[in-house]
Amino acid sequence: MGRFRNFCKLVLLLSLFLSGCLFCWTEFSLRDRSVIRQIWKEYTANTNVKDVFKNYYSRINTTEQQTRRNDEIILQEEPSTSIQIFTTTNQHTVTGGKTQATSCTPQKNIAFMKTHKCGSSTMQNIIMRYGDTRNLTFALPKIGNYAYDHMFTMLKPLRKEYVQELPVSRYNILCHHCIFNASAFKDIVYDGALIMTVIRSPVRVFESTFSYFGWAKHLNLLNYTNPLLEFMNRAEKSSNHKYTSKRNPMLHSFGLLNRTTNEATINSFIDHLKSAIDFVVITDHFDESLILLKDKLCWDFDDIVYFPQLVRHDRNRNNIDGNLAERVKRWNFGDAKLFEYFNQSLWRRIEEFGRDRMRKELEKFRERKQFWKDKCTEGDNISRFFIALKTKPGLGMGSECWQMTRSEIFYTRYIRGKQVESFNITEK
Repeated sequence: MGRFRNFCKLVLLLSLFLSGCLFCWTEFSLRDRSVIRQIWKEYTANTNVKDVFKNYYSRINTTEQQTRRNDEIILQEEPSTSIQIFTTTNQHTVTGGKTQATSCTPQKNIAFMKTHKCGSSTMQNIIMRYGDTRNLTFALPKIGNYAYDHMFTMLKPLRKEYVQELPVSRYNILCHHCIFNASAFKDIVYDGALIMTVIRSPVRVFESTFSYFGWAKHLNLLNYTNPLLEFMNRAEKSSNHKYTSKRNPMLHSFGLLNRTTNEATINSFIDHLKSAIDFVVITDHFDESLILLKDKLCWDFDDIVYFPQLVRHDRNRNNIDGNLAERVKRWNFGDAKLFEYFNQSLWRRIEEFGRDRMRKELEKFRERKQFWKDKCTEGDNISRFFIALKTKPGLGMGSECWQMTRSEIFYTRYIRGKQVESFNITEK
């Protein structure tokens, strides 16, 4: 009887261990499991385990494993001489991923204000690839600056002292989550840098934010058929901070931290953003925005190709009918005014660019996206929360496919390690 009891205990412990292993595996980034598999393959072919892991660690200077976030979520001494200045052409005639026509110089200095739940991780990957390929300097968050090492503090506006210190006077690229501070952006990146951001329909932003940050759970709304509807029923009548603190999430990211509902204050703040930001990508018209950005930066099609990052399952979205959408929009009227202005500005730019020219550029862009999708991926990988493209095995570290499929946390740690090694610095 005692042996049987001990056997049952052993089986139970083994089951718990295997369940834990399975849980951890499902929590790894879908795109980075291939790296773990690659390490295992190399291990089985090489009996020296230390050499296997030393090889990978030296290239990224961090663990290759990444747990999924539950919260939302080089290099020469002087960047002015850190890369060769490439002269490319403005977008009229296109061949492959390149453009041909009037000569221009690609822009290499960019300050990207990364907003929450606006497709900003996809935009960030485009910028990080561009800088990584050309060995540009990145203004990365200091280790210990916040709860995460891939974003600046979200409690107060950005300051230069929050940036990883490199022996340079300015940086080429700033592209991680922060609270916007126009003067700090100018202090951190080189003069003439393009200051840009991405925003989205206020209804879509609010629904995505509500879902991603688990507000239904935090506010005990999970038992309701439509938690977002119940949230609005309460928030419209309440001045409680637990509701008002969630109003106008985009304006909050841009630095309007008091969640004010004063229309004059909001209008004045949006006027400030109009003069402080050079270019705004609209997520709802993402490809059109990228075509205009490509033209402005003198980049090529392959520079702006992307694979969508952090795409949710439909089952993780809240149902929003027309009436609820209007209520959400009214309650977030500051974000609505922000979106209205910059969306109209985008369409004015498209008219100036030319609708026929835009149509031709979009056709070519779709071809290049399909080319890279066929080259790098093989179907979808589906987890509990997100749908991601399944990458083909054997992607070389640092290759275009490898870059396009890196998640934000993984790519940030890779670039951090690259800069630490390049500048021979030690981070605390």
